[in-house]
Amino acid sequence: MKKILSIVFLIVPFILIAWYWNELPDSIPMHWNAAGEIDRYSDSKWGIVVLPVINLFTFLLLFIVPKIDPKGNFSQFLKTYWTIINILMLFFMLLFMFMLYASLGHEFNQSMVIHSALYILFLLLGNFFGKLRPNYFIGIRTPWTLESEEVWKKTHRMGGVLWVTSSVFMLIFNFIFPDIGQQLFIAYVIVISIIPVAYSFIAFRQLSAKETQN
Repeated sequence: MKKILSIVFLIVPFILIAWYWNELPDSIPMHWNAAGEIDRYSDSKWGIVVLPVINLFTFLLLFIVPKIDPKGNFSQFLKTYWTIINILMLFFMLLFMFMLYASLGHEFNQSMVIHSALYILFLLLGNFFGKLRPNYFIGIRTPWTLESEEVWKKTHRMGGVLWVTSSVFMLIFNFIFPDIGQQLFIAYVIVISIIPVAYSFIAFRQLSAKETQN
């Protein structure tokens, strides 16, 4: 059932492209800057298919990952893995819809919408961190989490709480103070990226010291 959901999320953009094809302009917005302004367009309307095609290849890659991971731990969290894939495919589908909506000439606060969508994405992903097990493809993969399963578990519990709480805070902040929220986005990404890595190093050092004493 979860695989079917992902396939639905992949197909919908192609259906929408076929439906609106004759209404699409000759150039498609392809990229927005940090201020939510369009800063790159495609040379033709075929640019609208780029994101759905990338999503399709991403799905195919994620589909084969459990079969090629050297650690072979995916069976321990396969349901969680497919839930995460569904969340990603849903996010990419919604991102495509924003692009299509803008391509058809509709105006909206792109920065607030896209940033809010990213905060919700990170919030949802962080909620599943604690269920992930050591692997080389998904999660907080550092030399220290991959070396020790205990460090992996501790880091992902902490990282999950960090991602969820900081995303909730930024989501609320983004609606109350949208201009400031846009400026804090990069800082937010740095915080949720660096702190778990630093924590994994500290946790590994503490575990190593404890094992040495014993």
